[in-house]
Amino acid sequence: MGANTLNANAVLTCPHGAQITASPTEMRVMVNGAPPLRMTDVFTVAGCPFTIPAGPATVPSPCVAVVWAKPDMMVRAGGTPTLSDSSIGYCLGPSGLQGMVQIANAGQAVVQST
Repeated sequence: MGANTLNANAVLTCPHGAQITASPTEMRVMVNGAPPLRMTDVFTVAGCPFTIPAGPATVPSPCVAVVWAKPDMMVRAGGTPTLSDSSIGYCLGPSGLQGMVQIANAGQAVVQST
């Protein structure tokens, strides 16, 4: 069974609850009225509250970017794999990988991919 293809209306968060904003670059193809999200698009994280212990205190270590490890295998837009609600992405911060992207909503439920 297929998964819902992510488009620019997708709701994504870091594992600490901060919003992830996608900047789609493929504008020739639309997925239910919005550009598809692809593994090469830029994803930024704003307002991540994550901190790490540093002795008796803590220091900020917010998620700031996303790298995708598992895009769609069979669907491409502009020659680049698209993303779906079954894709796996990791949030990056100053100390490296900080957890998986949370996909709350694909942005649409009409177009499916594998």
